[in-house]
Amino acid sequence: MTAYKYKAIDKKGKIQRGRIDSGTVQDAEQRLGKMDLDVIALNVEKHDSSLLRKKVSRKDIIDFTFHMEQLIKAGVPILDAISDLRDSYPANSQLKVVTAALAEDIQSGKNFSQALAVHPSIFGEVYVSTVRVGEQSGKLHQVLAELAEMLEWQDDLTTQAKKIMTYPIIALTVINGVITFLMTMVVPDLVTFIKSIGMEIPPLTQALIDTSDFLINYWYILIITIVTVIALTIISHKKIPKVRRFFDKIFITMPLFGAIVLKLKISRFTKYFALMYASGITVLETLEMCKSVVRNMVIEEAIELARTQISEGEGISSSFANVGIFPPFVIRMMSVGETGGGLDESLYNISHFYTKEAKAGIDKIEPMVIPLLTLVVAALLIWIVLAVIPPIFDIVSKLGTM
Repeated sequence: MTAYKYKAIDKKGKIQRGRIDSGTVQDAEQRLGKMDLDVIALNVEKHDSSLLRKKVSRKDIIDFTFHMEQLIKAGVPILDAISDLRDSYPANSQLKVVTAALAEDIQSGKNFSQALAVHPSIFGEVYVSTVRVGEQSGKLHQVLAELAEMLEWQDDLTTQAKKIMTYPIIALTVINGVITFLMTMVVPDLVTFIKSIGMEIPPLTQALIDTSDFLINYWYILIITIVTVIALTIISHKKIPKVRRFFDKIFITMPLFGAIVLKLKISRFTKYFALMYASGITVLETLEMCKSVVRNMVIEEAIELARTQISEGEGISSSFANVGIFPPFVIRMMSVGETGGGLDESLYNISHFYTKEAKAGIDKIEPMVIPLLTLVVAALLIWIVLAVIPPIFDIVSKLGTM
């Protein structure tokens, strides 16, 4: 598939610009024509411009899934449903391009899940597999309803996860701002005064002076170092498995935030597990796909170990108990669901419980941010006071004896 940039006129006579993936120029022109666009210009997209491509957001996918569920439930054929959605999207919408491609693939003989599988960056493996099971079971609209609900839940979960990471970033930013202001604006004037007296400078005061001088004269080295460390950490996390595992373990074990992150990961895992299991996908296939949704190497390894034990004949709950990372509550609920024949319901309950627990943990952290910042800033001020006041008192006492 080649990416093309197009300029076209829509039915209202307005100029529309966008991109479309297609095998040939002729094919791209035909697809744009089906979108009621008269092509003015059509050029191969340069590689560098791929960074500027419009992405399909999760909210777009939720909207698409919800409307497909409603249309199919009402008895509208899949091709007609997709065509209706295609026509409802703005001409410059990436989702219009995607739905046009889906409609074309279905017209050519593919079923819905096969057409979705052509776009793995938009419709992931879990999404496609679940739709495939829905097609085979004749319960496609129920599966789409569950997918839409799960995607909305995942969107909320992502918001919660971002909220967790926002607090440390805010705290560090404020603290760095205070340090920079004090060391570059306040301390130099105080130090100039002390030096002008010509007295001996105490070690604590000298440390303050050295820190201030470094920030004023070599601030760029500090920034370069911080940026380099962050960049190397991100690259290493993506490229080196041992580094990724090291940081992923820290994420779920660090004080205060680790327990919340682990609860969010378990909530996501059990939600996907429940959805796919309820749809009729086998346990082993479900666990294989669930590894990719937790996005934590330590938990991925635990799921794979449990999956291996299950494939060897071990029970589901006992296999997860053996890996040692899942809390007793998870194991207990799995055991109840496994023995009672309601595993999917138990998994949904686990997910719901840990979502609430994670949110409660985040709500507890919020009131702690301001006091923590206050303590850090107070500690910095105390250091400055202890470094500056004694020399001033010494000067005053000497003047008093003169």
